[in-house]
Amino acid sequence: MNLQDHIEAGDLRLGPPNANTKDAALFPLEAVSLERTVCFGNCPIYVMTLRREGRASLITNDIGDNQIKYYEAEISPELFARATQLVQGAMQAAKKQQYAGQWTDDYSAIIRVESASGSWCVSDYGQVAPVQVWALEELLHQFRGKIQWHVSPNPRTKEPYPSKMTCEP
Repeated sequence: MNLQDHIEAGDLRLGPPNANTKDAALFPLEAVSLERTVCFGNCPIYVMTLRREGRASLITNDIGDNQIKYYEAEISPELFARATQLVQGAMQAAKKQQYAGQWTDDYSAIIRVESASGSWCVSDYGQVAPVQVWALEELLHQFRGKIQWHVSPNPRTKEPYPSKMTCEP
């Protein structure tokens, strides 16, 4: 069975995948992050990271209050599975690491992926990357709005800080 078959069968409702079993082949990714940077306007500034084991973190630094805030949440295996599916398509479609529109008032979306075999990153200024990258960014941004976030009692200060605006480590 492939990942889509497991989604349709409802298998992922039993809990997060176990990294030490055959589930690891279905979920080769350990973490997926979306960073959105500042723009000339009212753009949300944040780094959101989804993890295979069912945890998520969100660091925001919105323009209005200019204070860094840390949040955490539990996510479903289905949510991470959908992100995994779109990441795989985006990785195949992105022929380079940086895409940029030719204007100066937009935000950048930086997608970072970690797996046992290494990392992958793509930066998209102005949403001009291939449609598979754009679709992944849009899905992750929608996830941010749908996840039930809670203020983190123990912020993960090792998470990326908004904003590096690049795929460089």
